[in-house]
Amino acid sequence: MKPVRRPALIVSLAAFVAGCVVAVLAPVVPPLEKLDALMTRMTAGLGRVEIGGTGARDNPRVVLRVADEPQQSAVTYLGVNDDPQGIFESSPPSPSDMLVIFRNLKQLGHRTVALSIPLAWDAPDRIALAAVDAELANFDHVVVGAPLQNGITSQKLPPAFVRASLPLSAVRGPAGALPMVNGLAVPNAVTGTEKSLAAFSSLESEAKPSADSHGMITVPLIARWDDRVVLSFPLAVAMIRCGVGVDALVIQPGKHILLGDRGPVIPIDLHGQAVVPAGAGDGISTPADALIRENQSAPVPAALQPGAGLLVVRDERGGHQVDSACLSDAITGILRAPHGLGAKTLARLPAPAEIALLAWCAALCGLAAGSKRHILWRMSLVAGGFALPYAWVLLAGHWTAPLALATVFLVAPACVWVLRRTASRPASVPSVPSVPSVPSVPSVPSGPSQKSPPKAQATSSSATPPRKSGRPGKKPSRKKKR
Repeated sequence: MKPVRRPALIVSLAAFVAGCVVAVLAPVVPPLEKLDALMTRMTAGLGRVEIGGTGARDNPRVVLRVADEPQQSAVTYLGVNDDPQGIFESSPPSPSDMLVIFRNLKQLGHRTVALSIPLAWDAPDRIALAAVDAELANFDHVVVGAPLQNGITSQKLPPAFVRASLPLSAVRGPAGALPMVNGLAVPNAVTGTEKSLAAFSSLESEAKPSADSHGMITVPLIARWDDRVVLSFPLAVAMIRCGVGVDALVIQPGKHILLGDRGPVIPIDLHGQAVVPAGAGDGISTPADALIRENQSAPVPAALQPGAGLLVVRDERGGHQVDSACLSDAITGILRAPHGLGAKTLARLPAPAEIALLAWCAALCGLAAGSKRHILWRMSLVAGGFALPYAWVLLAGHWTAPLALATVFLVAPACVWVLRRTASRPASVPSVPSVPSVPSVPSVPSGPSQKSPPKAQATSSSATPPRKSGRPGKKPSRKKKR
């Protein structure tokens, strides 16, 4: 077959088109996005690195360096038990009892408190509720937990939940698999004052967290309420403990949740669930009745000192110990996750610059394909011509899909191989139709009729042919008939 004309141009065009297609599809096709993230991680350097974002122009790549050393959670617990000594008015504590607990914590110097026990009563005293709200307003930071449900009728998102939530548009990646909620599971639940943040302590539509056969607990960390993404109580506590605001959270379902650039890096699935080890809770629990001291000069337990860590008030009554233990394990698992050492956002190249870079790489491949020089010289040409512009892109803080560039350099040799195979294939000769044979007509002798000599009988193929007389090379003489 004749060789293909202009192979360099064909190789360049094929590689350029393939690179452009991959550059467009990589941020939106999950398998391509994962492969592109893996290649981005390989080019990010040594050490543990987490890659965020999808690589789209509205969701750029984020390179976060992570430290492997776990950190202490620094969280202590105040347990509300069944009150066997009858110190409080009722069990569970009434609004007046909670008011006493808050006042004593404030006197000890606590400025931040987290309440996983729901502040809900069947027939509450409005005056006592107002006093509870006023006491909570004296703290700098308050996190209140409440169970949520996905009921028939939708409720309006309370202001405290709004302050501890993100708009759905802030989620990087798919959010369709997140659990749906639309209201409080406990009526008349107190969610705090203007300084309070509210988060869900449990989801009625989801199974309660429990340890599996491998000793791990799966806990939900985020849920969707209309067009907002609300946080779980352990995640909100970790956010307050790390000193970051809700705007610093980076949520990417299927990958991780980042609590700022130097906070914990929490892996999650597409449902917003994290897996933490059971029994990992390292906080010390102190009964709530330890706050009620008859002698004010009596020493305060060390776990209740303000410097001991963030104080979490949890429910330790009968039948709630398992839920409290899972809650503590989730808080500890989040706070002891690997922490970030700083993040860098890689803005994607503008579309004209990215097209020019892909075209330049494709032109290098076409030039190498059309050259007759040694293979090492051609490889050096491609490598050198690519390294300079790509180094400039990285130094400028920009980014382009490495999968698209790799596609250009993979499609080019594949196209060269196909062209060579096509050129080396022999040309096919068209077959000529066979002409049917015409039967021979026996010749008629012109002289007088003579009897033809009898035909010799057919002999076997092994019989030797008759020996010719005369010298070789000389035709036998024929006698003329008279």
